[in-house]
Amino acid sequence: MSTVPSTTRQWILDHHPQKNEKPSQFFKLVENSLTESGDLANKKAVIVKPILLSNDPSQRTWVGAEGSYITVKPGQVMKSWGIGKVVESSKDGFKKGDLVWGMLRWSEYILFEDPETRFPPGLSKLTEEQARDAGGFIAMRTTV
Repeated sequence: MSTVPSTTRQWILDHHPQKNEKPSQFFKLVENSLTESGDLANKKAVIVKPILLSNDPSQRTWVGAEGSYITVKPGQVMKSWGIGKVVESSKDGFKKGDLVWGMLRWSEYILFEDPETRFPPGLSKLTEEQARDAGGFIAMRTTV
């Protein structure tokens, strides 16, 4: 029996922010379905629970109307570099409890269908040393 819920709460970009708007004005919290069928067996998928999300000034440009190297459009879940824990997997190379990092989202749980094990945009496993200094590891990898 799976401990993963069928729905997940997510922070969605409601609209591109105006000059003096605060994040509470342009994001909204919604609840969406995590999986269509709830069965991962035939999907080669990984469900990740974020445990650390990076919060960078550059994210303000990601949500702007002018765009950036990474963009988040209205109606999309906010993106963030982060570290998560695999809570369910039907993908070879990923097992429950693995720590992974990559471009995550502001969501309680994230479904990655057929994830690649490379940098970016897929998920990569963390070594024990990287996990001990997770913040520094993400900062180093996202600025190189």
